[in-house]
Amino acid sequence: MAHYKHHLGAATPENPEIELLRLELAEMKEKYEAIVEENKKLKAKLAQYEPPQEEKRAE
Repeated sequence: MAHYKHHLGAATPENPEIELLRLELAEMKEKYEAIVEENKKLKAKLAQYEPPQEEKRAE
């Protein structure tokens, strides 16, 4: 049993479940990065239509 536990801690790409989780994680990271990029673009677009807060207060 101890030998098995030791093996579990090591990187075991032959374990299909671990491999599946790795792929899922990579996919999630990609989606997250895409969302972050889209968010930046949307914020930039929004900034074109909305005056900065400082200008609003100065009025």
